Amino acid sequence: MRLDNFITKAIGVSRSEAITLIKKGNVSVNEIVVYKKDTHIDENKDIIKFNDELITYKEFIYIMLNKPQGVISATTDKKDKTVVDLINVKRNIFPVGRLDKDTVGLLILTNNGKYAHLSTNPNHHVEKKYYVEVENILKDEDVSLFLNGLEIKDGNNEIFKTKPAQLEIISNNSCYVTLTEGKFHQVKRMFEKIDNKVTFLKRVSFGGIVLDESLKYGEYRELTEDEVKLFKKEK
Repeated sequence: MRLDNFITKAIGVSRSEAITLIKKGNVSVNEIVVYKKDTHIDENKDIIKFNDELITYKEFIYIMLNKPQGVISATTDKKDKTVVDLINVKRNIFPVGRLDKDTVGLLILTNNGKYAHLSTNPNHHVEKKYYVEVENILKDEDVSLFLNGLEIKDGNNEIFKTKPAQLEIISNNSCYVTLTEGKFHQVKRMFEKIDNKVTFLKRVSFGGIVLDESLKYGEYRELTEDEVKLFKKEK
């Protein structure tokens, strides 16, 4: 990669600004100040510093967010704050799938459109696990109803039967639900079908990636290498 291109992407400046910074001697490659904008560098091996501080650039970025309530899963919105507004990175990232405005928990954001699309493709059967609190007491028969599938309405108000979902009862009014699809308000509508109401909903895992509980609501971090492998697994 050309040095000016690397600087542009790594610190989020325009190409002309990057060239000016290089010409001023603000950039070094392997501890040697470089003044030529078209110097070729290996972004994966060379040590690049800007004002004596190490800088790096990754083509793709993967972020784990602990989504808070009241924030929508979108890149922009004229009315509400979005999940992208919470993240201070100069990259064109977007959420992988969506969580309802009042739903909290694990949301992955990336600029890798290929894997984002594959992760939300129902044909890939990506497991999503939720912690759920409900209004009425859960019954053992609910487990079988979820496993056998329920007829509910989707976002187009059309009836469809859900794929088998695992319901694990924790207490009278709390449980885990694991499913491989994500229709409009699906978890909430599944409980409505069995005459119950969701009062709290939190996604705790996505495709094997588990929410980092050290993250407070609204906090985020990059995925680890192992988590990125899980995100890309079998897609």
